[in-house]
Amino acid sequence: MKYFSILTAVSVLFGFALSTNSCSNSHDSSFEYLLVKFEGDKNWSLINSDGEVEKRNELISDYTPTLVKEGFFIADSGYYHVDNLKSPAFYDENVKTGTLFHNGTAIILTEYEDGERYFSFIGYDGERNGKGSLARHKVWHLAHDYFYTYDKEGEKVVASMESIAEDPKGNTILGPELTGTVFRNTSTGELIYAAYEGRDDIAEEPVWETTDQLVNFENCWLDGYFIKRTEDGHLVVLDLELNELFSHPEAYTNEQVYHEAYLGDKVIYRADPYNRLYGLMSTDGTVLMQPEYSELYHLGNNVFVVQRNNESEWAGGYLTDEKGNSLTSTKISVSNTIRLASIFKQCYNNNANIGDFYVVSIKNDDGSDEWALIDSKGKRAPLPAKISRIGDARREPLYIRGRIYNEFQKR
Repeated sequence: MKYFSILTAVSVLFGFALSTNSCSNSHDSSFEYLLVKFEGDKNWSLINSDGEVEKRNELISDYTPTLVKEGFFIADSGYYHVDNLKSPAFYDENVKTGTLFHNGTAIILTEYEDGERYFSFIGYDGERNGKGSLARHKVWHLAHDYFYTYDKEGEKVVASMESIAEDPKGNTILGPELTGTVFRNTSTGELIYAAYEGRDDIAEEPVWETTDQLVNFENCWLDGYFIKRTEDGHLVVLDLELNELFSHPEAYTNEQVYHEAYLGDKVIYRADPYNRLYGLMSTDGTVLMQPEYSELYHLGNNVFVVQRNNESEWAGGYLTDEKGNSLTSTKISVSNTIRLASIFKQCYNNNANIGDFYVVSIKNDDGSDEWALIDSKGKRAPLPAKISRIGDARREPLYIRGRIYNEFQKR
């Protein structure tokens, strides 16, 4: 593979967990299937978007399988299709890792007897495009026809789906045909964020440069917008061309955890820069939900999971609409629900729902937690048993039989 040099690029690791969930078109609306393990079952089952169990106790996989995208998922023994949980759709003992499918294409990494590793593209039939290009060891976050990988020196770069041997400049996926990098001005010490279009030479002029701190720079491809950090802590949302989408004098960000979400016509915000209470505001400044929630997370389609301030997590939270009206009397384990929804978003670019059902953790009367599927009217899917585990393997690349995960841990 041919790789580029990123000016005097530095790896900038933001110590923030961006737990937002956008209503933008940058991600799918819902999953069609969900893999679960029911209490008492040894193997995994398949639930469809109507909340029905299509296959019960069929998938054998010691490692947690992935979520399902485009009908396929990865489990211990390779790529499976929802039509058959008993054997892989295709499997090659030399294939070590792979991504889920994205518009009919996935990327696999194959290790041969001489120890060399290569990337290849595969389609739904599992056929690859030859031996492919030399790989360092992994690929991840396949989106907008780009994916992340490493160059020979171990620096993260962005490679193109159009040709696996070509690399758009920059080390961050910003959006369709847009990649970017971060480097430090050696004279002033300022960080400079820059965006480049396509695969032009590094000497070409960037589409834009800015010294504004774009705190979700590495994740903006998921959201379709930037969050800018200002000196006074106000929330400013920009589009991918740096045009302002939202700001308001009473809307603040959080210095530690970026919990805001720009939802197209609404934002989750803080009214005080010194406390962690959240509310919901329309972009015209109308307050829809007062900032009185210690947790406020958008699950999708204007359904939110909330925890009121001064109410203990043990007692549970609520599902609400955009005006804070409770949708069900069922108490929700907010932290568990947000944790899973964050995996759906950050690892799979998806809302936390399957069809009309939201995947939530509920609080039982005895204090125990239980996974459930609940729609926006509070109706639960009638499942045959309690869900003990959900197929949500969160790391990419997704390892076949877990073979080289331990190997990487030793490096």
